[in-house]
Amino acid sequence: SNDGEQLSVIDNGLDKIFDFTYNDQMPWPKVADGGGSSLILVGQVLNEPSSWVASRNQGGSPGEIEVETIPYTEWALQKAVQGGPEDDDDGDTISNYLEYYFGSRPDLATDAPFAHAGIQNIGGSNYLTLSFSRNVLAGGSLKVQLSSDLRIWTTDPAMFEIISNFDNGDGTAEVTVRYLRSIDDESKKVFLRLFVN
Repeated sequence: SNDGEQLSVIDNGLDKIFDFTYNDQMPWPKVADGGGSSLILVGQVLNEPSSWVASRNQGGSPGEIEVETIPYTEWALQKAVQGGPEDDDDGDTISNYLEYYFGSRPDLATDAPFAHAGIQNIGGSNYLTLSFSRNVLAGGSLKVQLSSDLRIWTTDPAMFEIISNFDNGDGTAEVTVRYLRSIDDESKKVFLRLFVN
């Protein structure tokens, strides 16, 4: 129904193997709702949104298990990182941990990650977007935070949605997030930042 529905899987004797209801609304993984990812089962209770995550690969990984995340410590060994997660090996003002999360090189200052702000017009209304690269194998989580004064920051997943998650083919994906409140010439200043842990 393109809006969640009940799914039943039965065997040749018509006995139910699985019978559950899924949805495409929060708190279900939003990026799997037309963003190119599929739902991957990671828990035991099929009706629970927390039992599902969005696939790392566009279109999912039919017939195979998706690659697990690479922990920071393993990545740091592979990249010969000298300092700790909070250190900055290449002096580009980006911590080693953020280089890991965003998929940039920790030994090359000119490869520092950064986000691009933009405007998307939908139905005559303008929406603020934020695009950034992400290491598809990195663990951790990211939150988009909003502020009007650079002092008080709000984290509310209901204010944002991922509108694209494009695999770059080099171990990173280009993620674009849209602020769900339209903006115009009269809008107050809005500041966005990415919080990774």
